[in-house]
Amino acid sequence: MNKTYNKQFNETYYSKTLASGLKVILFDKHEFHNNFFTLITPYGSSDFKQKDASGNTYHLPPGVAHFLEHRMFDYKGFDVMERFTELGASSNASTGYDQTQYYFSTTNSDFKEPLKLLLDYVFDLTIPFETVEKEKGIIIEELMMYDAMPDFRLYFGAIKNLYNELPYREEIGGSVASVSATTLEDLELAYKLNYHPEQMYLVGATNNDIAETFAYIENIMQEKTFVEYAPMERDYLAEVDQVRVAYEEVEMDINKQKVAIAYKFRHNVEDVMEIDKIENLLDIYFDMLFSSVNPDYQDWLDQGIINDYFDLDITVDSIFGHLVFSAETDNISEFEALIESVMANDNQYISEAKFKQLQKRFIGRAIMALEKPGTIAQVYGRNIAQTIDIFESINQAKSFTLADLIKLKDSLDLLAHKSTYVIKAK
Repeated sequence: MNKTYNKQFNETYYSKTLASGLKVILFDKHEFHNNFFTLITPYGSSDFKQKDASGNTYHLPPGVAHFLEHRMFDYKGFDVMERFTELGASSNASTGYDQTQYYFSTTNSDFKEPLKLLLDYVFDLTIPFETVEKEKGIIIEELMMYDAMPDFRLYFGAIKNLYNELPYREEIGGSVASVSATTLEDLELAYKLNYHPEQMYLVGATNNDIAETFAYIENIMQEKTFVEYAPMERDYLAEVDQVRVAYEEVEMDINKQKVAIAYKFRHNVEDVMEIDKIENLLDIYFDMLFSSVNPDYQDWLDQGIINDYFDLDITVDSIFGHLVFSAETDNISEFEALIESVMANDNQYISEAKFKQLQKRFIGRAIMALEKPGTIAQVYGRNIAQTIDIFESINQAKSFTLADLIKLKDSLDLLAHKSTYVIKAK
């Protein structure tokens, strides 16, 4: 195993790739009572259309990754979550656009049984046929619950309307139609293609002896057999610059109208660290423009153009990125004019002093996220599954300059392609 001591962050962690291909990273947290482990596959809701190196295509119903995550917890006839509880551990899982995580935490001194359970149920799919139909009802009920949440519907409605081909146009859980169409064979195929240890990561933060923990993990994995690994890639048509839907409005039982104005932009960058740099620089840039650091921010609040509900989400993927501005307002044109006026006149809000202040705040938040065993394992794991080392990312952020930010924002046409999503009060 390789030992890494990061003096700058005072973190010691160990890494090793097992014979199965599973990459294991363990953080030495001997001063903590908590043990936390997360097992990650870089397979998420965006991967329902895939192809292999031979050109074979595998197109499954949207939401299949989320459906599979649900069914993983029925293992050999018992409920995995209940079993974790019996072992004194708390467990859960999550599916995002790009990855799925299965994790547990425990303050018990003996975490080995929960760890074995984690590796056993994730690497041994056993879905009874009759449970698939039952699960459809549960997931559809969950989808309908989210659909009834105005904030959820506002954000994902805006995102879906931006894209023509990329999988952002589908919700993470899929739709009622796609869930209803999912079969046991779909789940088994999704698992076969995307749950090979060669592409997966086990990240832990433990107070146990590191060498002993590695040996225990290796013994468990040696008992398992796997087919030959065949890497997958997404199989989508090229995304165009134009948005799919320029304007949409729906009605819900709310007190005040909600608006999301979303912008899609092309950046044509594929290197993951460069994409990370773009997203982090844009975080700092928009904090300069649309946070309390801007002296005009309080005036916007006083004038009622925005209120405490105002928010901005920034996402940068390969080739494309998007911005989602959300607000509670009856005057969409005024809100839109504010956004575009501030960005058109951004030079009056940008300064070296503000940049350095927000850069330090950004780095401080990133470091704080690594404070506890659970958070360091999840944050490091979530990033390393995208081949980004979070420590390298933070160090990269330390080297940012105002010139970097200005060069970036001048190179992007951030406001060229817009979609507006409105939720009106009934």
